[in-house]
Amino acid sequence: MVTARRAVSVSAQSRAQWIATQPTVNPAASATGTSSITLIAVLAGPQEGAMLHCKTLPDHPRRCTAAFPAAPISQMRRNLSRRRASSTRTFAAGRPPMPAPPRPTFAGLPAGDPDRLAGTGVAILGVANASPYEIGQESHAAAAPAALRAASASFALSHLDFDLDGPFPAPDGGVVDCGDVATDPSDPEGNRTRIRTAVGAVLAAGAAPLVLGGDDSVPIPVLQAYEGHGPLTILQIDAHVDWGDVIRGNPLGYGSPMRRASEMAWVAGMVQVGIRGLGSGTPDQIADARAWGSRLVTMREFRRLGPDGVAALVPEGADVFLSIDVDGLDLAIMPAVNAPTPGGLFYQDVIELLHGVAARGRIRGAALVELVPDKDRDGLSALTAARLASTVAALMWRGAAPAAGVS
Repeated sequence: MVTARRAVSVSAQSRAQWIATQPTVNPAASATGTSSITLIAVLAGPQEGAMLHCKTLPDHPRRCTAAFPAAPISQMRRNLSRRRASSTRTFAAGRPPMPAPPRPTFAGLPAGDPDRLAGTGVAILGVANASPYEIGQESHAAAAPAALRAASASFALSHLDFDLDGPFPAPDGGVVDCGDVATDPSDPEGNRTRIRTAVGAVLAAGAAPLVLGGDDSVPIPVLQAYEGHGPLTILQIDAHVDWGDVIRGNPLGYGSPMRRASEMAWVAGMVQVGIRGLGSGTPDQIADARAWGSRLVTMREFRRLGPDGVAALVPEGADVFLSIDVDGLDLAIMPAVNAPTPGGLFYQDVIELLHGVAARGRIRGAALVELVPDKDRDGLSALTAARLASTVAALMWRGAAPAAGVS
């Protein structure tokens, strides 16, 4: 076995990160094909050192398979907690740190930047939080953007997609994933500002935003960003009408997105699909929705009209915003929701409805919200929701051609 020693200078703050990420180098191979390298990490300050012993195997010559610090972990943690140093690392010898891996994107699509979207048709944004009812409490759907990206990782977008009757847009900038908007459950006002800014940048570039929530408070600032980009018709898929005014002291929570949307001058109409069961709203909320002009389509009526009949309720030539609360789907295929209700839409119902709406107008944006990964079963709800998001992205891209110059 060959052993080598290298001196490495690191800062205290970056110590634990360096242990985890610094690759070992295979200096030589023994007759058994196994070698090792001993790395001595010297922290700033006297006598703050630790020795790591990393074994490298023949099939992974640069992967550290075991690390054994000479000093106890508890002592190293105490040292770190007492010191605040810069995170800059300098290496006296050996390789520089490994670059951070690329962030996961939806279905492996190209990563995008909201400020550099020229020629892009659709920009995907993740939004974990907006306006919680309990300030500082993470949304029940905060993990959904990551779950949707993970579920989409296996999508073979180069194959023909029978839900689209054709292929997904080519990966040359037509659809990009711009990552997550930074949110903080203790800062709802800041969340809304950041969401409006990000969505506004997408719209200013002539692209259409696909927002992966997050709970149903997310569509409020998303729709606020459309000021100057109307008139819009909202097609909502949801088990609930969401016309609450002020709930638990919060007028901007997940029970109020359609009421708040009705107050936006650039929202010209609504078609709300999938309403059923209990908990959809008090009688006065339903009356207010109908008085404003929202077309409420219960599940019983949906079964009578069918997807094409419901799509025909969207005005011909309209610019459409899709608000998809996944609890609008039947709990048999979408159990991972906050308020599961039997009797909802099935996957193919939604696919047919989306195609019908895209044939009548132009889908100018969408928000898919209310997936609760903690309640998922084997990731099937996330997979179903991700497939819907993929279809929405492609239909938006097709309709974005006049704005983004795509073909």
